[in-house]
Amino acid sequence: MPSTESLVRYTLTGNPSTPQHGNVDIDIASYVEARKDFATTILTADTGNATFGSSSNHVTVYSDATQQGDGELTLNNLTGHGILAVKGNLQLAGNINWNGLILVTGIITSSGGGSNSKNIMGQIYSGISLLGDSAVTGSVTVGYDGCKVTQAIEGQPLRVRSRRTTKHPISRLWISK
Repeated sequence: MPSTESLVRYTLTGNPSTPQHGNVDIDIASYVEARKDFATTILTADTGNATFGSSSNHVTVYSDATQQGDGELTLNNLTGHGILAVKGNLQLAGNINWNGLILVTGIITSSGGGSNSKNIMGQIYSGISLLGDSAVTGSVTVGYDGCKVTQAIEGQPLRVRSRRTTKHPISRLWISK
């Protein structure tokens, strides 16, 4: 039986080309929950052979995987552009091409044979990630692409965070994404 290391092929592109861990805690759960209100698509079950958005139409895909029996959303043979927000765990299987931002409150894992590629161009935030260790099989490319992240965020609808009325007939609005 071949060693696990011989099955693992992953590539990280960008600068630096190694996974980075910051010392600032990010409240990923809040970001994921906030995306629910703006979701173009809400996934309630594992999904395969699907396309979400396009290079000119970035969407938000939300899933509460904690409502599934195993607490995990499995995506198989999928292409997407925009924001993927998952409450719970995310399993990437088969060929995956995601351009934009992936937010996962739990664990991200990847599986598949050597010919099944995972290409993620943008940025990933997760509570825990097994990408890059022995749980990863197949070919995985994760590349930070600030332009893809910006496009994904700019594709979000604007919402009014607060409003302040002044003596002038024009009110001031504070807009956020």
